[in-house]
Amino acid sequence: MNMSKEIRELLYQIRLGEDSSIEFKQLIFKANKIQAPNKKSLADEIAAFANSTEGRIILGVDYIEKSLFVHQSSNGYFYRYGSAKRQMPPDFLARLFQQRSQVRIIYFDEQAVPNTIFSDLEPELYRRFLPENEQSERTKLEKMHLLTS
Repeated sequence: MNMSKEIRELLYQIRLGEDSSIEFKQLIFKANKIQAPNKKSLADEIAAFANSTEGRIILGVDYIEKSLFVHQSSNGYFYRYGSAKRQMPPDFLARLFQQRSQVRIIYFDEQAVPNTIFSDLEPELYRRFLPENEQSERTKLEKMHLLTS
């Protein structure tokens, strides 16, 4: 059985349990309709992740990408704190609006180059940016978001 890297990483994260970047939701069906999670609860979780840097909600598998906007559910503004969502206090919300408004301009030099793979990169150019630790160069580049595939 050959599992992709993404599946192995997801299974590892599931074993670690919920935290600020992952939420588990049990689907409960009655009469062929979803009873839980309800729409408002799920909307709150999605808004909390959208106001954070990233997150995963495990129903099947759904990835919430980092957003340039501040998101609100029908119950208000939420953010992730540990393994739970929290309603944003006004000062937190104000700072988030300010931060997100400053990042709405995405510079070309901060975007991933489509279809670039590890072997396309020049080691003598990227090595000076890598931290010194036991991880592989590829892992370091991925963690720094300098390599996306």
